[in-house]
Amino acid sequence: MKYTKTKYPNIFTYHTSQGKFYYVRRSFIFQNKKKEITKSGLKTLPEARIVLADMDKQIEEQTIVINKNITVADYWKIFYNKRTKTNRWTPNTEVYYKSTFKNHILPHYGDIKLKELSRNEYENHIAGLLKVKPRDSVKIINSCFMAMLNDAVLNGNITTNRLKQIYIGESAIPPQNKKVTLEQFRIWIQKAQEIMPKTFFALTYLTIFGLRRGEVFGLRTCDITTNINGRALLSLHDSRCNHTKNGRHGLKTLSSERWVTLDETGTELIQYLLSEAERIKKKHGIIKEDEWDYISLREDGELINPNRLNYQFDKVNDQVGFRITPHMMRHFFTTQSIIAGVSIEALSQVLGHTKVYMTDRYNQVHDELSERVSNAFIDQISPQNSPLKSPPNIEII
Repeated sequence: MKYTKTKYPNIFTYHTSQGKFYYVRRSFIFQNKKKEITKSGLKTLPEARIVLADMDKQIEEQTIVINKNITVADYWKIFYNKRTKTNRWTPNTEVYYKSTFKNHILPHYGDIKLKELSRNEYENHIAGLLKVKPRDSVKIINSCFMAMLNDAVLNGNITTNRLKQIYIGESAIPPQNKKVTLEQFRIWIQKAQEIMPKTFFALTYLTIFGLRRGEVFGLRTCDITTNINGRALLSLHDSRCNHTKNGRHGLKTLSSERWVTLDETGTELIQYLLSEAERIKKKHGIIKEDEWDYISLREDGELINPNRLNYQFDKVNDQVGFRITPHMMRHFFTTQSIIAGVSIEALSQVLGHTKVYMTDRYNQVHDELSERVSNAFIDQISPQNSPLKSPPNIEII
C-alpha cells in the first residue's frame, strides 16, 4: 500500500478500489520505549485531523497505551507525572500526595496489580489504620488513594474502582484539638506581645484575621494599601510556605485571592513591617520587582523562613502552658466571626474557601455559645438577681 504525505504531519492518503482514504500514523515515547499508533479507513481530512488530535491528547495524558496488569506503584508514577506535567497540583499538594503515597500506600499496596485490589482486604486495612491514627488522617490517606484509582478507571486501566465508598469509622485516637477559646486567646496574644520580637508579633497578628501562614509570608509591598478610614487593606495574591520559600505567584486556589481589612493595631503593625522591609532593603542596596518584593525580611536581607513563625509560637506555648498554632488562629477567627453574627457564606469568601462546608469545618461555635448561654443563665439566677430579694412588679390581666 502506497501512502502519500499531506500538508499535515502524520496524516497520509492512500487509494483502494473503493476510493481515496486517509491514514493517521503517530509515533511517541512511552516509558522510555518508542511506540506507534495508527488509524486507517478515514474518509475525510477533517475526520483524520480529529483522530490525530485525539491521539495527541491521549499521548499527552499518557492514556494511549493501556496496561491491564499495571501495579499500584507503576500507576502512581503515571498519575504523579500527569499531575505535575499539567500543573494540576500546587507545590504543597504535590508534596502532600508524594508523602501520603510514600508513607502510607506504596508500602502496603505498591506491588499489587490494580485489578487485584480486594475490597474486603482494604476495609480491614482501614480498620487497622483507625487503631493507630486519627480519623481525619485516615480519611486523607483514603482520599489520595481514591483519586489515583478513579484516574485509573478514566484511563481504562481498570473497569471500576472497587475500593470506593469504603466506610471509615471512628478512630481510637482522639482528633487533635484545634479549638482556641476567647480566654486562651487573650492570655496567649498578651504573652506573644511580651516575648516575641516585634517583627514576628506583627506577622502573628495577621493570622488572627484568617490568613493562612503562607499568605502572611506571601505579602508584598504592592499588596498593601489603605482604605478611606486609614485602615490597612491587604490584597492576597501570593504565598510563601515550606515548599515555596521564595514565593510561587499564586495561592492555594484561585478563590483564595481576596481582600482583608485590618484593625488599627493590625494597621500599625503592617506599617511597621513595611518600614522595616524598606530599611533593610536600603541597608543592603536591594532592589526588587513588585512581584518579588516580600515584606517578611531578615536583618541580612534574606526572606524569613515561614517555619520560624511556628518556632515563635512554640516559645509562647511553653510560657502559657497550652498549644496554639498559626492555623488554629484561622479556626479562632472563624468561630468568633460567626458568634459576632457574620454569615457563613460571607465568611467563606473572606477565608478564601471554594465551598461553604469547608468553612463550617473550621466552626467551633457550638461550645462557645453553650458556655455563653450557661453563663447568662447562671448570672440571671445568681443571688444578686434572685427574685426572692426583689420581686418584680407583675401585672395580671
